[in-house]
Amino acid sequence: VAQFGNQTTLPVSVPVAPTSPALFTADSSGQGQALASNADGTNNSAANPAAAGSVITLFGTGVGPMSPATPDGTILFAPLPKIANTITATVGGQAATVQSAGGVSNNVAGSVQINVQIPAGVSGAAVPVLIQAGGVSSPAGVMIAVSGN
Repeated sequence: VAQFGNQTTLPVSVPVAPTSPALFTADSSGQGQALASNADGTNNSAANPAAAGSVITLFGTGVGPMSPATPDGTILFAPLPKIANTITATVGGQAATVQSAGGVSNNVAGSVQINVQIPAGVSGAAVPVLIQAGGVSSPAGVMIAVSGN
């Protein structure tokens, strides 16, 4: 129910899920090139791919509660909260090792970074990447660039 002055709306049901993970993308569309940093801190792109076996940092949201609990919108500083849910990832359809996952320094709570080791043997200019939180997967269509070994 919403109210403004003396006017009130009818009740509306709104579904709420404990997690709805999503990865940020370079153009903010939610599709295409992931907003990601290579191991050397440079932006990942087809012109600047990550090496297979290296660790890439992905940025996203919707992974559920943080530990310790942090209200969304709070600016985060060290020590950074960790993600309370188990986070998994796939790169190029292969399971990838999540090395760490938590809040982003000098950013708002609700934004997270996930450090993922790219599996050996994966390569391409548009390699699909997914994260899972609380058993829910991020939307398909987000890609990273990976050079061969």
